[in-house]
Parts: sequence; structure tokens; C-alpha cells
Amino acid sequence: MADDRRTSMAPSPPPIDALNGTLNASGMSAPRAGSPPPASVSRKRRLGRVLDRPPGAQSAAEEQAKVDPTASFPPILKRFSWTLAAPLKEERYSRFTSDSIGNNYSPYAANLSVRDLKPILVTQTRAARTRAASLNKKRPLDDIQGSRPLTPGERVERDYPHLAHAYSTSDLEQPIVADLYDDSPSNPNNQYSPLDRYWHYVTCGVPDEVVSQLPASSIRQIEDHLPVPSTPQQQSIVDKAVPLLLDEVRRDYALYFKKAIVDYILLDADERERLMIPRVPASYVPRIIRAPFPWHDGVVVTKAYVEKNLFITNPTMLRILGIFQKYQRASMFDMSAFRSDTLPISLDDFHSVLRAQCHAFRARILNEWLPEIADMFISTKDQWYSIATRTADPDVGFKQLDAFFKSVATLMGNQLWTMTETSLATLEKFFAQFSDSGGSSSVATADVTAFFSVALKLHGGQIRFDPPLNEMEAMLMRVLEDMVATVKDIPRIETKLFTSLVNEPLHLFSMALTDARIGEGKSMRLVIQRNCVAPQRHLLTFERYKPLLTQKAEKRIDDFLREKTDLDEYELEVKRLLKLIEEISASPPTVHLGLVHLDTESLKLELVTRANALVQRLIDSVATTHRHQNQSICDHYEKISNKLMKTPQDTEELVDLIKYVDAVKDKDISTLRDEIARSKKRLDLLLNYAFLSEDEIKLNGVTFTWPQRILPILDLSKKRMAQRKVKAQDELKEKQLAAAATLDECFVEVSQFKDYGIVSELGEYLKKITRLEGKMQELQSAISRINSEEELLEWDKSPFEKFQQVADLLQPYKQLWETVGAFQSEYSRWMSGSFLDLHAESVDDQASTMWRTLFKLTKTFAEQVVPRKVAEGIKNKLDKFKVHLPLISVLRNPGLVARHWERMSQIVGHSIQPTTDTTLAKMIDMGLGPYLSQLEAVSESATKEYSLQKSLTKMKDEWSGLVFNCVDYRDTGTKILSSLEEVQALLDDQIVKVQTMRSSPFAKPIEADVTSWESKLLLIQEILDEWLQVQATWLYLEPIFTSEDIMAQMPVEGKKFKVVDRTWRDIMRACSENPSIISFSGTAGISARLKESNGMLEEIQKGLNDYLEKKRISFPRFFFLSNDELLEILAETKDPTRVQPHLKKCFEGINSLTFHDDQRIIAMCSGEGEKVRLKEVIEPAQAKGAVEKWLLQVERVMQASIHEQIGKALKAYTETPRERWVLEWPGQVVICVGQIFWTKEVQDAITSGGSSGLMAYKQVCVKQLEKIAELVRGDLSTMARFTLSALIVIDVHARDVVGQLAESGITSTQDFEWLSQLRYYWEHNDVQVK
Repeated sequence: MADDRRTSMAPSPPPIDALNGTLNASGMSAPRAGSPPPASVSRKRRLGRVLDRPPGAQSAAEEQAKVDPTASFPPILKRFSWTLAAPLKEERYSRFTSDSIGNNYSPYAANLSVRDLKPILVTQTRAARTRAASLNKKRPLDDIQGSRPLTPGERVERDYPHLAHAYSTSDLEQPIVADLYDDSPSNPNNQYSPLDRYWHYVTCGVPDEVVSQLPASSIRQIEDHLPVPSTPQQQSIVDKAVPLLLDEVRRDYALYFKKAIVDYILLDADERERLMIPRVPASYVPRIIRAPFPWHDGVVVTKAYVEKNLFITNPTMLRILGIFQKYQRASMFDMSAFRSDTLPISLDDFHSVLRAQCHAFRARILNEWLPEIADMFISTKDQWYSIATRTADPDVGFKQLDAFFKSVATLMGNQLWTMTETSLATLEKFFAQFSDSGGSSSVATADVTAFFSVALKLHGGQIRFDPPLNEMEAMLMRVLEDMVATVKDIPRIETKLFTSLVNEPLHLFSMALTDARIGEGKSMRLVIQRNCVAPQRHLLTFERYKPLLTQKAEKRIDDFLREKTDLDEYELEVKRLLKLIEEISASPPTVHLGLVHLDTESLKLELVTRANALVQRLIDSVATTHRHQNQSICDHYEKISNKLMKTPQDTEELVDLIKYVDAVKDKDISTLRDEIARSKKRLDLLLNYAFLSEDEIKLNGVTFTWPQRILPILDLSKKRMAQRKVKAQDELKEKQLAAAATLDECFVEVSQFKDYGIVSELGEYLKKITRLEGKMQELQSAISRINSEEELLEWDKSPFEKFQQVADLLQPYKQLWETVGAFQSEYSRWMSGSFLDLHAESVDDQASTMWRTLFKLTKTFAEQVVPRKVAEGIKNKLDKFKVHLPLISVLRNPGLVARHWERMSQIVGHSIQPTTDTTLAKMIDMGLGPYLSQLEAVSESATKEYSLQKSLTKMKDEWSGLVFNCVDYRDTGTKILSSLEEVQALLDDQIVKVQTMRSSPFAKPIEADVTSWESKLLLIQEILDEWLQVQATWLYLEPIFTSEDIMAQMPVEGKKFKVVDRTWRDIMRACSENPSIISFSGTAGISARLKESNGMLEEIQKGLNDYLEKKRISFPRFFFLSNDELLEILAETKDPTRVQPHLKKCFEGINSLTFHDDQRIIAMCSGEGEKVRLKEVIEPAQAKGAVEKWLLQVERVMQASIHEQIGKALKAYTETPRERWVLEWPGQVVICVGQIFWTKEVQDAITSGGSSGLMAYKQVCVKQLEKIAELVRGDLSTMARFTLSALIVIDVHARDVVGQLAESGITSTQDFEWLSQLRYYWEHNDVQVK
């Protein structure tokens, strides 16, 4: 039934092009292909004769080819009228134009007269409103009851009785006789049905000029709904299809415009009769009839539940949507605030403006949007609060109300999301306008405006962007964070409606920075990155001025100045620098590079300043040299002049002056003239590049006039020296005679000493000797001066032989009488002085020295009787005294004590212990000679005992001043022992000594003291060993267990360490109060406490080693670190940057990681400074202190990042020239990808040409090497030079391998010579090395 009804329904209108193409010929339209049939099959068969006849077919209509078969159809519109599309029916009446226009609104206004219209106040009664409300209610379907469900047809007849004929056109498909007088079926005019006539009037009855054009706004709305093409292929399809589709839209619009006019005219029954169209075909509306299903009851129940709990249809929701209409296009950012007259703008100012806009937007949300919605809720309380009150159970009602407000929060959250998305789109649109300007550049002009102000400045000898280019990305992230913060924590509406919820943390959901829609600003960051390329390239243009920025240029100038270069080279260097200054000054001060307004003025100024400083250094160097040289020339001339005019005071000065005059005339004057010539050249250079002061001008004048002024001074000096030389010769002769006379006098005085032999005249003899020595010294000085003058005057030296003869004669006499005097004074003290004051060693030395001197003198005075007798007499006395020296040595032993004197007294038979009155003479009188050997044995024993006692006393004295050196240890509040090396050395030495002493047979008297001291030393050694061991372990563990992280992970060991720490602090506190080593070592229990602490520390260390082993197993790269290094990391798990110093040991290629805000890891850096951005951002905080976890993530992301770089570099290799490609990628990636392509190209060469192909490829390798070598000779960054150096080594080896393969005659990639090479492949999206 449904199918039958569909076939009888009216067809869709044909397209305009089909109608136009057919009606011109037959007045009828053919249906468009694919559209429903416009009439029955029989009608199609009839129309086929007119519309679809085949070529060459004959019909009756051809006989009237020029006759329009539809010309007999009555017209539908006036041919001439004041208005467009005026119905023809108006011609039957005489109406004013206004009345006729009014009639066009409705047939009911056919007799309406504008002049009769009166104002009417329209009101609606309550009954009318009720009737309208009842009409708006939906009539629910009756539930299906009974055992058998109705068929679809039965349900249509029951529920939609009017539907059977609504869309049927069977009554319009039969032809109507148009002319009653000519009802012949062969008349074409009688063959048209009302449906054909209807479509004729729609397509041809209404002319095109009465149809208004489709508004441009509608066209724009249509285009706005079109999807945006994402690929060039899609763009091509859109460019072709959109114009065709828009033409079709315009044609459909015109068709339905005409149909509306015809439908309106056919509302008039008279017109329908005149036009022979009984009724207007109804538009087809498709209907779907559902068959009964077993789950119908469940659907009904679910529908009821949805109607009860679906709050989106609540009128309040609609009002929220209505309020949102004012805000749906609201954006946080108004980029029009950045006018061209305010640009360029700094990053901080840009961020400040956007932040202020975000604050204003948040204020608008909080002060306008939320209050407006709250006011709406308050005013419509009856519509939503009834949700809670319509049920009997209040709890259920308020649960439904809570669910309602959750729906409201979801709706408002979506609206807030929409506003955030609009703001983000505004920001993205702003950056998108710079997406294609990353590589362009232009010099600053009036019509070109960049955006962000960035300057090139000098920092640390390097050219840096100020602010850095990566700051743009950081600024963008801050803006996005501000945007997210703006919509974060917006309170839900119920907190504004219910006072009990005011302080509740109820907020609308909002967009987060990590949401896919923001994606951390990936697209905008990409635009920024593209716009950073051009500034970096422009930066490279200043690379050739890099020597000015580093110390290289200054060093070059320093070397230049040190080399004492020729003046011409100075001038060339100055010209080179001036040319450089000119080039720098000629470069543009500002450059527009897309998003970046690059200001180079300060950099230029700095470069010019530095270059000028270098020029000035050169000029100053020349000027300084010129000034110094001129001053030196003048000083030299002044010195010559002053010396020539000086009067010599003695012969030496006279001779020097004569020689000086000759040297000046022969050498100095000539040298000075050459210096003046060079000075003139320097002056010419300075006059070109510098300004001379008045003093310098005067100095030049004085310098250049000296050669003429020095000549008269030379002549005058020669005359004066000739006169002075004659006088000096006369004075020298007089000095020679006076010296000879004085020498004769001294000889006479010395000769008299051979007759002096009276010992009692000793004092007078010594005075004469002293006086004669003084006279001889004066004479020696005079002789020396005379010889010097003789040498100066070129005379022969006077020998004065008698002077040495006199000196030799005087010396023996002096020794004799001085020895006699010494013996007389000492002998009296020895014999008559106190015996206790004598020192055996001193007496023995003095007596022996005198005896040896007198023995020599007896030989000297062998022929002089008087002096020889004196010497022999004193010598004999000394011989007699030396007999008593053994007695003095035995009895004056310092080791003798009371027990030794008692033994000696027992040997002699009486007391011999000396007193203060005892003298040597008395001891001799006691007659101790026979007992001397026995006394000597006792004395020797006393000496050894004394030596041991003295050593023990010395050892104790050495400890008396020794204390423990306690120093504060960092900020721990305790102390540690320091500087114990001296104590340890002394302790070891004394333990050995005291043990040796204890084994000596002479230690018996002091055995108790020796044993006690040995025990004391051993105790000190034991305490120090334990103490230092505790200290070393405590120092190692103290910084470890002060970390909260370590204490939390090792609680047992932590408790033990606290006990040891407390003991350590107590001991150190007591030691600092009593630092004496001897005293503190006697403290009771100190050794036991230290031993106990050592035992606990060993247990702690064992637990610590087990803990570190677990960490190393978790992250095996920790095995590369020592325990100290690993503990340094584990003790500061909250600070991930503490890992930085140890990364190069864990990862061979990573020297450091780049942290963003010290929290997120975004890149890795090599030791050479190469940086590679990580594929993923690593957040150590997420590991919650487990360092090994985020280091494992670093290891994984490191590999993934390099893998990603290799993949991108592989693609770029074929798109970029190789010499540029090697500078754009990390060094490791360059080597790897280069080897991959080398392997591929070698295999291609082998496959395509064998040995000949390899020889050809070898030439390619050579050319690649030449280009890389050319790059190396240019200006490169340090990192690029590292990369190219390694690449050249690899490329040279690769070239040689290709040559060897060619010489070996390789013809297949399976040959052993090729398979034995290290080959790189990119297979299965990974690097394979074979």
C-alpha cells in the first residue's frame, strides 16, 4: 500500500536547465535523470512523441515546426504593470495600484481598499490562547493492543485517514480538452494534462526578470558551511565543484521562486478554472511507518524516563542558550589592539596586553555572563524549582534538581569551552598570518611592519638575540597558560543561587593546556619556529665580524703590536679596519623578518665601537711610540749635551768623558739621525689619522732641531778635556811618591816585632798590631786608586811589591800575641774557677785549638829566637794542663747523680762530690789518678742512664703542648678532628723509641716510667685508630642520612645512624672542652664507645650497599657511577637537576639535559654544546622521587628522539643540497643518515654498472668531499666544525672503500668484498647495521 501511494505522488520539480532545453521546442519539460517520474507510464508514452522522439522521426508537429504548441495556453501574468509578477486577473478590475498590490497578499483582500482601512487593535482572548495551546500539543499514538498487530496499511488508514489522497496526482494526469470546438485528440493542445500545464506555468509562465537574485549573504552562509580542503588535491576538486553547485543552487532558487508565484495565483478558484488546473499538486513529504516490535513497551518506558530526566528541553536551558547568543563570539583576545603605530612590540608588552585582556574577559564572565544567567534563574524559579517539588519524596526531588544543575553545568561548560575555542582560534589566526613569512626579509620601510621587537646584542663575546628567540615560544606558552587560567575555576551557577553552596568548590569544566585542542600551541609554535629561521640566517651575516666580538681581533692586534711591525703595515691594518667599519655602518639598522622586527643598531654600534677601538689602539700605539721615540731622542741629546758640558772630578771621569765624546761622534749622532728620519714617517701617518696636541707639536719641533744644536757643544767639550788631562797626570805622580813613603814606614814598624818577647807587655803589643793593621788597610786603598788612574791614563802599573811583604811579616806576630792573651785568661778560669762551672767538651776544644796554633808558630819563628821562645813556653804549659782533661771529662759528666757519686766515693775511700767552692786544683790534689779507670766506668754508665732519662723526659715534653685540633664541620653544629699527621708521626716514632728503651740494660732505674709511658702511647694509638675510623665513616654517611628521602627509604639504618650521631656529637663536645691529647685519652670508656660506634657503622654501610645495589639493578646505567655520586643523586630526588653532573657517565653522548622551569625536560645536550629536542616532554615529578624511573624514560625518549631525527633527516636528504643538509641536523644523525645513503648508492652503483658504476660513484664521493672541505674553510660554528671534521673522516674512508670495490671488480651486492663492509640500512622503519 505504501509503495502504491509513493508511485502516485507528485514528482520533484525538474531542474531549470532541463526545462529550458525542452520548453523552447515543445513548451513542455522532460524530467531530470534520477528524479521521480512526473506522470504515469501512459502519459510518458504520449509525451515521448514530442519530447523524446528519436532523430529523423516524423510527426504532425513537424509540419508546424514554427508554431509553439503552448501558445494557446492562457497567460498567467500581466504583460504590462506597475509592479513585477502582477497576476492577470487584476485586468478584470479597475483598481488603484495600492489596492492591486494589497490584493497580491491574499485572495481574501481582493476587494480591499486602502482608503477604507482603519486602525484595529488586535487582542487575543483567553479562549483563543487555550485553543492555540491545544493545537500545539502532540497527539500521542494509541498503544497497540490485541493479539494481532495491525498491518502498516491499516495503521495508515486508522491514524492518517487524510494521507491517502494528499500526494496523489492521478486526477491531474489526464489531458483536458482546451478547445471545445476542436476536441480532436490529434490536436497537440488537447494532449496536455493539468500537471503538464502547471509545470509549464512554473517554468515558462513567469519570466526570469521578475525573480530576485539569490542574496549574497546566503551565498556566503553556504560557503561558510563548506569543509576546508586540507590537501592540494581536495582544493582542486573544491575549485571545480563549488561554482557548478552554486549555479545549481541559483537555478533551484529561481525555480521555486516562480513556483511560489504560480501557487499563489492558483489559490484563486477562478484562476484555476481559467488555467484548467483543478488544484495545486501537494508537495511530497516522505513518511515512514514502523512495524510493531516486541520491545515497544520498553521503548515507551524508556521514553517516559527520558522525558522525565532529560533536562536539555527545559525552557531554562533554552534561555541559557539565548543568553549565550551575546557571548558565543566573545574572545579573550582582541588582536586589533596592536595597531601598526604601536608596532613593533616587545614580548613582555605583548604578553602584558594579552594578560590584561584575559583578566578583562574573566571579569566579564564573572560580572556579566554569570550574573545574567543567575538573574534569569531567579526570574524563572517556578519553571526549574518545580523539579524538586513535583515529587512526593523531597530527597528524590532534590536529586533530580541536582541532576538538572549538573546538566546546566555541562551546558555552560560547553559554552565556556566554545568561548575558549573562539579565543584560541583568534590567537591561531593571528599567528597564521605569519606562517608564510618565515623565510622572507626586508629592510625597514614605512609600509612594512613586523611584530615582535628583537634586538641583536653582544653577550659574553657572542651575538645573542635579546630576548632569545625561544622566548617567543615561552611567551606563547605563558599566554596559553593565562588563557587556561582565565576560564579555570569559574563557579557553577548554583553557587550564585543557593547561599549554602557559596563556599563549595563547584566549578565549570574548562579547557586545559594538555587538551588536544590546544596541543600546547603546536601549530602556533611551528609558525614561531618558522619565523625564527630567517633571524638566525640574518645572524649568520654577522659571523664574519665575529673576531671583533671575541678576543681574536684584540689578540691579533696584540700580536701585531708585539711584532714591532713596519710602519707601512700599520697603515694597511688601519685601512682594513676602517673598511670594515664602513661595511658595518652600511648594513641596515632594522630588518623585518616576518613575525620578528630585528634591531641590529646596538650590535652595529658595538661592532663599530670595537673596530674604532682597535683603530685607535693602532693609532695610539703609533702616537705613543712616536712620542716616546721623540722624547727618547731629545733625552739622548740632552744626556749627550749634559755629559759633554760636565767638568770631570778625577782622572776616571776624564778618561770616560774622552771615550764618550769619541763614541758619540762616531755612533750616537748617526743613530739619532736615523731615528729622526723614522720619526718623520710616523708623523706623516699621524697627521692623516690623528690630531696632535700642542705639547706633541712642540716636542716634534725640538726633536727635529737637535742635530744642528749638538755640534757646537761637541767642539767646546774637546777643548776642555785636553786641558784637564795635563793636570791629572801631574796629580798622579804626586800620589805615587806619597804611597811609597808610607809603605816604607810600615815595613820599619813590623821589623821591630822580632825583638818583642816580654809577656807582661802583651797589651802594648796588641795595640801596636791593631794600629799597624789600620794603616795597611788605608795604604791598600790608596794603591788601588793609583793603579786605576795609571790604567786610565794608559801608564804602566806601579807594583808596590813591599806592601805584600809587610802584610806577610805582620800576620804571625798577630797570631802569637792573640793566642798568648787567650791562654792567660782561660788558664786562670780553668784552674781557679768553680769546678761545677767547667764543661769538659768546651775545655778540651779550647786547649786543643791553642796548642795547634802555637805548634805552627814555633815552626814559623824557627830563626827568630825571641818570638819562638814565647810560643814554646805557652805550648809547654798547655801540654801540662792537657794531662788533667780525662779527670775533667769523668767528673764533669752531666749524668752523674747521687748514687753515682756514692759509688765513686766508695772506690776512692772518701767523698769526692764537688761543691761550689771546689776547684780543679783541689780535685787534682786529691790524687784521683790511680782510680781514674774505675771512675771512668761509673761515669760511662751514668752517661747512658742519663741519655735514656733525657730521652723519656723529652718524649713527655713533646706531648705536653699537643691538643686535638677540632674544627667546625659545615653547618652540622658539631666538630671533627683535623691535622693529625704530626700527632700520628710522633706517636709512631715514640712507640718504637720507648720499646727500644725498655729493652736497654741501662733502663733499670726508670723501668716503671718507661712501662707506664708505653701503655699510655698504645692507648692513644688505639683511641686514634677507632676515632678516625668512626670519623671517616660518619663524614661519609652524615650527608646521606640528613636527606629526608634516604631516611624514608632506609628507616632501620637511619635509626642506627642517629644513635651513632648522638655518640659522636657527645665525644666531640667533650673533646672541644678538653682538647689536650694526654688528658682526653684518659677519659673513662672512650675507647669502648668508639668501638661500639664502629660496629654499628659497619652494619649501616652494609644496608646502604644493599640499597644502592637495588637502585643499580632498577637502572643498570647506575653501575657507571660511584657510590658517592649515586648517593648525591638519591639524596636530592626532589631536585632533578642534581643528576646533571653525572649524566655524561650514565649516557655516553649526553652531557646535560635542558629543563623548562626546572621541572620538565625538553632537550638533551652533548659535551660539545649540540642540543636535540626530545620527542616527548619528560616530567620527573611524576616519578614521585624515583630517579631511576624518569631516567629510564630519558633513555627511551633519547632513543625515540634520535630515531625521529633520523627519519626526518632521511626525508630531508633528498630535498636539500647535501652541503646545506649537513649543517641542519645533529652530528650523530648526519653520520648515520650519510652512511645509509652511501650504502644505498653503492648498491645502486653495483647493480646498475658494476665496476664502472662504482668508479662513477667514486667521483660523486670526491665531489661531495670537495664541497664539505669548502665548507670547513669558511666561517662555521664550533659545533658545525666538529660535525664536519668527523664527516670528512667517514667520507674519506667511504671514498677509499668505493675505489677498492671498483678495483676488485665487484659485480653483485652478494660479493664478499661488499658484504665484509660495515653497511647501514633503513628497514622496517629502523636503522639496521650489517
